[in-house]
Amino acid sequence: MRSLFSDKKGMANIPIRTSGRKRKGSIFLWALAVIGVVVLALFAKGLYNAKIAPFLDKKGITSSLEDGEGGTDTLGGSESNPTYTDRPNVASFKMQVLDNTNGNAVITAGVAVGAISKTTAADGVITSKEWLNPSSTDTNDTIATIPEETVLSFYGGDATYYLYPLTNREITVGDVVTLNGATVQAESSIATVVYDDTKATALSAATITAAADYKITLGSGQTKAVYIKVSNNGESARVDLKAICTGFGGVNISTFDVVDTDWTEVDIPKAVSNSQVSVNLSASVAAGIAVSDADYKACFVYKEGTNEVLRLDEWEDTPLIKATIEAKDDKNPSEDVVFFTAFDGAWARGSDGLGYFDFYQHDVNEADVGLAETETSPLGKQLGAVIEID
Repeated sequence: MRSLFSDKKGMANIPIRTSGRKRKGSIFLWALAVIGVVVLALFAKGLYNAKIAPFLDKKGITSSLEDGEGGTDTLGGSESNPTYTDRPNVASFKMQVLDNTNGNAVITAGVAVGAISKTTAADGVITSKEWLNPSSTDTNDTIATIPEETVLSFYGGDATYYLYPLTNREITVGDVVTLNGATVQAESSIATVVYDDTKATALSAATITAAADYKITLGSGQTKAVYIKVSNNGESARVDLKAICTGFGGVNISTFDVVDTDWTEVDIPKAVSNSQVSVNLSASVAAGIAVSDADYKACFVYKEGTNEVLRLDEWEDTPLIKATIEAKDDKNPSEDVVFFTAFDGAWARGSDGLGYFDFYQHDVNEADVGLAETETSPLGKQLGAVIEID
């Protein structure tokens, strides 16, 4: 492309100031040129957003040049035309979900789906409006209740399928909205291994194998590192690992923490804090007591505040995740146990009608999302493990 000021051969031909009168004329020409460029840019942006962006959005491409907002783990919707309530036409449309773990085949089962937009009131206040609720709508439904040209953000999923968000999607009559998803791996095809501080050797098998998976020696006031690896040992399904919650039984353990890079301690959700794990303490066995109930003491998430996960497609492993077990000073932990459960992350509806990405639902119950983990039973080296202290 030639410069604005160039001859036919593309050589620079910059105006030279030779007198006061010509200088004024030159300044005038420069001003006209600048104004022309600004007007052209504004016209181009308006044309893009009015004509080109809607076309791309209909193809499922987020393409608007308008300024965006919002975080990566909450969907508040996309702003629609403020006069959408004046439009008489209703867009009857359908949805389909492509399974990214099965050659992008269309998922024939209905997947729970929610849809949100931003609406502008007469006073200019912008709020999010919920159009579809994942607790009552799935992707096999034909939707005929939303005004044409509404711009929606879709999210959802359930224990069988992950559903990944689609934002800034304008809908029209007879439209087919294409979403991406993935089959959630079954717990039976997930495996967990715990290694010692060498990172190379798995912990020894537990003494009481019916009550624990591994054993480790730990002295009074001592801290030891262990390394956790979670594997997807199946095909055509995925695990989006997001959190690990830890706990212990007995009175001599101080902490069991995930301390690896990118992991942060967070509040324990209700569904986890209300779950107790039946553990078999050596002292209890000696006293003829079979089990004792132990609580989760902490939860840790990967890259807090984002929708980033440790994604495990078929036959993939997580990197080794470092955790530390610490005994209390002047206490012998040899009759205690520690345990953990890994959780996946997924999108789910919050009590405010927005979509949240986390390892639990943002509502009054704070229940699991995605794969239905069995918090009360980490035993078995699938989504978790129980470790006895020698």
